[in-house]
Amino acid sequence: DGSIGTLYPRNMYEYSLPALVIMLTRTCGVEALDLFIVLLRDAVIADGKLGENYDTDHSHITLGSIASDEYAPHDTYSALVSAVRSSAEILVQRDPSSMRAIVKRLVDASTNIFKRIAIYVLAKDPAAAPDLAHAWLTDVNLIVVVVVKTPNKAYVK
Repeated sequence: DGSIGTLYPRNMYEYSLPALVIMLTRTCGVEALDLFIVLLRDAVIADGKLGENYDTDHSHITLGSIASDEYAPHDTYSALVSAVRSSAEILVQRDPSSMRAIVKRLVDASTNIFKRIAIYVLAKDPAAAPDLAHAWLTDVNLIVVVVVKTPNKAYVK
């Protein structure tokens, strides 16, 4: 039907993933993050977010906020975005000095969704890598302005 599928019964993958993220990240460390990055990268491709010849990248468009798990139990792509974000957060909380390495792993994944997650994780604890935070959080090329128009008003997200 044009959407990402799993071998799990409907919504069970999305339901099970958060507990697995915590367990695997605490046990395996960055290897777990690497696994979730690969799964999300595959989902970006399978969901067609990179365009025909990977000439466009719409991977940053998600249901809801990066910070929210609201849609994760109902959507495979959202669940994987949440998994990458949560795994990165757990690793940085456990060892703030790993911030630079975690952000690099995310950025090296090379699609917009990973840059968006990297900015989010970095913004949670900018003191862990202040020079990187200053460079990234003030880079206008990384800020995507989206104007949302509703019948009565327009606002910037």
